[in-house]
Amino acid sequence: PVRGNLGIQAVSADQSSDGFTVVQGNAANAIPYSAGADYVDYLPSLNLAFDLANENVVRLGLGRQMARPRVDQMRANNNTSLEFSGANIGRWSRNGGNPELQPWIANAFDLSWEKYFAERGYFSLAYFYKDLRTYIYDQQGIFDATGLPIPTGYSGPPPQAIGTYSRPANGTGGNIKGFEFTVSVPFDLFVDALEGFGAVANYSDTRSSIKRLGPDGPDEPIAGLSKTVRNISLYYENYGFQARVSQRTRSDFLGEIQGFGADRALVYIDGESVIDFQTGYTFDGGMFDGVSVLLQVNNVTNEPYRQYFLGTGLTQSYEKYGRQYLLGVTYKF
Repeated sequence: PVRGNLGIQAVSADQSSDGFTVVQGNAANAIPYSAGADYVDYLPSLNLAFDLANENVVRLGLGRQMARPRVDQMRANNNTSLEFSGANIGRWSRNGGNPELQPWIANAFDLSWEKYFAERGYFSLAYFYKDLRTYIYDQQGIFDATGLPIPTGYSGPPPQAIGTYSRPANGTGGNIKGFEFTVSVPFDLFVDALEGFGAVANYSDTRSSIKRLGPDGPDEPIAGLSKTVRNISLYYENYGFQARVSQRTRSDFLGEIQGFGADRALVYIDGESVIDFQTGYTFDGGMFDGVSVLLQVNNVTNEPYRQYFLGTGLTQSYEKYGRQYLLGVTYKF
């Protein structure tokens, strides 16, 4: 009654980036700068399924998982400045990318219980936990500033040999955990006349102790994480005809969008509930045998997109991007 697999994946990476150091905004005299790293990560995994009586299944997953850094985070380009006055006169500061970044690494635990019924229906309850061994956030480090050209107009004391560097780096600590519930029900289980009709729904609740700016930073969530996500679909599939209406809902989250100058900007985005619809027909026989037609309408209710200011809740941006219509024809022979 037990089946599964045990394995290990070795991931070898060799990365480098060539760019420039721009001192005091003077791009005309940019200094070439190159850096990189090479490393090997080993990712073991174990997956087991326990077949129990009455079509019950318990699944267990253990493993180490990784997610690569974004390419823009690994850029070599950086901007370097020297303080001309004030308490930090003579201090170098730098901001930019980090070609030496290594991936996000997590030890993952997944446990689920699944119950199947009437051959086509099921429901499941799953718990997941990810222990972050390393994740990426902006950090303050140091760099060797010896040999950098002194900007024109500086008249203070000799610049310091060590500067501060703000850039993405690998940190430690934190976890992501939660549960997910899924159910799929064909309606002909209740009434034979409803053959072909059914519903699929799922709900997930996710919590995270990870702070966007690291363990010692403010209590800000990581980008893209909604605490609750819900999906429900009602469908009909029979006699070559299909129709489906789906609603996907997520709670508020911290989003990462393209800001001014193509830089990434962090904004708080209001939760949304989007309804999509699709219908189609597949011909079986006759002159149109093998032809399938599919019509999709996305964002049926024209759900708005809203950004807001944290604390006050006041609207920062409000957009309606309309419905999207897609029509496709497929022929198989």
